[in-house]
Amino acid sequence: MSFFESYFGIVGTKTETAVCCPFPHTANGTAYYEQHPSAHVNMESGLFHCKACNRGHSQVSFIQEIMGCDFITALELARLFGAAQVETLSDWEEGTALTGADM
Repeated sequence: MSFFESYFGIVGTKTETAVCCPFPHTANGTAYYEQHPSAHVNMESGLFHCKACNRGHSQVSFIQEIMGCDFITALELARLFGAAQVETLSDWEEGTALTGADM
């Protein structure tokens, strides 16, 4: 089970699943959280993308942001959850890590 499957409660074998974005959105200067999905998780590539706020994350960067932890901790958590694609520290140093821009 991936971190995304656990966090969002995704079940089944669909490659891409619609989810509510866990990050706050802003409308007319007011922050709010979604009631209807505008984000999706691609289980094959291990990527999250929200069409409303345009955030894109790999499992590692998602864990970092949602849990407020450092890269190494997020990497270990992603590996514990059996992430299909996990960046390494050398990917980040070389600039080849998965990012929202890769979506």
